[in-house]
Amino acid sequence: MKENIFDFRLMTAKESVVDASVHMAIVPGVEGCFGVLKHHMEMMSLTKPGMLELKIDSDLTMRFMVSYGLCRVNDDGCDLVVEDVIRLQDIDKEVVNEKLKACKEELLKTTSTSRKKKLEHRSEFLQLCLDVDKKDK
Repeated sequence: MKENIFDFRLMTAKESVVDASVHMAIVPGVEGCFGVLKHHMEMMSLTKPGMLELKIDSDLTMRFMVSYGLCRVNDDGCDLVVEDVIRLQDIDKEVVNEKLKACKEELLKTTSTSRKKKLEHRSEFLQLCLDVDKKDK
């Protein structure tokens, strides 16, 4: 079934997180989740915080929590660039809770509008990571 796979790349501004061949990707778009298969029409979409699912094969699905970003689908595959990402199985609720607390404290102190927006996005992402159900991992 090699003819049904395409290249998927997940990255942040700081690192490449995933560069893999997948059968399907389910991406949290701002207007709702959308699926990407090989030969998908070319498109670009803003993404919102939520769960990204990558179907690697019939037995393996990788799941990530992703924040705001941009998804591009073309003949070369699918590229997703996001502000924050964490693999579901790597979520440590205690660590995430501490990061969320620090983020909220900084949000109260900052006066910069652009910094506030970044901190609001980060808070929303971290809260979603706390709220994810263990069964989804």
